[in-house]
Amino acid sequence: MGSRRKGGAKQRGPAARGSLEYATRTPIAKPVAFVFPRPILPPRASLLSATLPCLMIVLLAVAFAFFPAATNEFLHWDDMTNYVENTNIRAFTWNNLVAMAKDNRLGVWQPLTWIFTGAQYALFRRGGDDQTFSTGLHVTTIVAHALASALCFFVVRRLIALAAPDAARRSPMALNFGATVATLIFAVHPLRVEVVAWASGQPYVLAMVPCLACIWCYLKAHEAGLPATGAASTNRFAYWLWHAAAVFFLAMSLTCKAIAVPLVAVLVVLDVYPLRRFGGAAGWSPRAIAPALLEKLPYAAITLAAALLTINATATTKEYAAEPFNTKVLTSGFCMMFYVALTFVPYHLSPNYQRITFDVGATFAVCTLLFLVLTTLFVLVRRRAPWLLAVWVCYVIVLTPVVGFVRHGGQLAADRYTYLSCIGWAILIGAAAMHLWAGWVQSSRRAALAGTALAVTAGLCLSTRSYCADWRDSINVWEAMIARNPKFYMAPYNVAKRYRDKGDREKAKELYRQAMALYREQTGREYPEANVDLGIMLRDEGQEDEAMRHFENALRSRPGFHMAHIHLAEGMVRRNNIREAIRHLELAEKDAIQTRQHHRLPMIRRRLEMLRPRAGS
Repeated sequence: MGSRRKGGAKQRGPAARGSLEYATRTPIAKPVAFVFPRPILPPRASLLSATLPCLMIVLLAVAFAFFPAATNEFLHWDDMTNYVENTNIRAFTWNNLVAMAKDNRLGVWQPLTWIFTGAQYALFRRGGDDQTFSTGLHVTTIVAHALASALCFFVVRRLIALAAPDAARRSPMALNFGATVATLIFAVHPLRVEVVAWASGQPYVLAMVPCLACIWCYLKAHEAGLPATGAASTNRFAYWLWHAAAVFFLAMSLTCKAIAVPLVAVLVVLDVYPLRRFGGAAGWSPRAIAPALLEKLPYAAITLAAALLTINATATTKEYAAEPFNTKVLTSGFCMMFYVALTFVPYHLSPNYQRITFDVGATFAVCTLLFLVLTTLFVLVRRRAPWLLAVWVCYVIVLTPVVGFVRHGGQLAADRYTYLSCIGWAILIGAAAMHLWAGWVQSSRRAALAGTALAVTAGLCLSTRSYCADWRDSINVWEAMIARNPKFYMAPYNVAKRYRDKGDREKAKELYRQAMALYREQTGREYPEANVDLGIMLRDEGQEDEAMRHFENALRSRPGFHMAHIHLAEGMVRRNNIREAIRHLELAEKDAIQTRQHHRLPMIRRRLEMLRPRAGS
């Protein structure tokens, strides 16, 4: 018994005082806002020696994976509204700049993105055509994603070193290897295709660059707030300067796209782990927590302003049917597990995921239960594996604004929502790769590990190149949706419009009828938009009575539908029934106002001005 006590005393003696665990348990005597355990990192020279080769590997992989997307066209899915029909981006006049600041196009607020878009328009569109503009924009997106990947490398390497300082110090090569593996998984994963290959995904990439820069500056501020070896004070000027830079980059990210709204909460999680400012072995002292929260006030203020502007943009342009609370909970649980599954098994990805594709009852319930079980498990093992809980909490925080509780369109899920949220999973894989490299001193094992990493990266690159083809043009993207969402009635409807524009009228009519059948099967009603479009085609072919029947079907399915009223009015004019035509146009005007389709109003009112004198005569 005595020897055991003596051994225990030795473990708590001076030899242990240099360890990170001892430092985190030692009471802090100096100002709590600045004095935290300094992590043991490898020498700077060791880190820099392999940085350039690692970055070159990442950039070459990004170029190889996304090169096919460079010549993608603008799609008839947000791209036309954002780029082709957007007059605000065509010149940097005062009125256009004001319009960019106020623009709530498609329910989003992204003023800095519009400025970047205007610069690209000036560079690529003038003197060219829409395809030249599209190519230039896609190339810019690929370059921006490469820059985001480079920043991701530095952020990931820093986080892994903070989480495992001893392993990072012993083997800088292992640290660089792990950071490279993590960055490659983030950079060339097929889930990145949507934001890179789709022109309207560019705001996510533009927002990601300053978002990662914000995290990097925040980590540097923490480092500047630590006392140097043997020093009694810290460099407070550098500390606040790095924080100011972080706040600036956060503001840039939020004005490009609102993906960084949850970032303030993520920074608090990083304070707990891996920075160890409070929580865990360091304890939950208010003297440690309060300064950490106070320094977040500028971050929170900017985030709150951007969140309110984004909510206003959605509220003024979009309107969604209310859903029961339990449906929102089940949808959120499903999405949380769905994105994890896609990250580790990126199979059968789709440009759009619709609720009707899944078994809403059983699948959603099982996923929600699994989410709760995993959350409970990660909480229980938090002392042995704090990194697991930290990644999970950050993942949930970032995804919460874009799952079931908040609607952002008709889709159930979208690959673009994984752009920021799933970086944590890549970090875990990179950390595992670092530990394996450091633990396997045999060159054969390290060669096998490097070969495995190379094979996984190659597989991801090839898969990404394949999915890039889905976004080549409007027909490809909607046919990909038909193949992977066979019950999604909007897919055949939209591809029908593209075949109609190309002049393949028979194929278009076939797809319109397919869309109408799917809609009828799922709702028990007629598809209003498809009936109107098919009616227009039949009227142009001289089948007036059949066309009028489709317009009436659309009106029965959606009473007041302005497009049906407009075309019924045209039919009444052909039958010389002017009073009935005026009645339809007046109803169309009323519906266009109620549904905020204000761009239809000038045409409706011009037509009314022409017909009213004829009715009086």
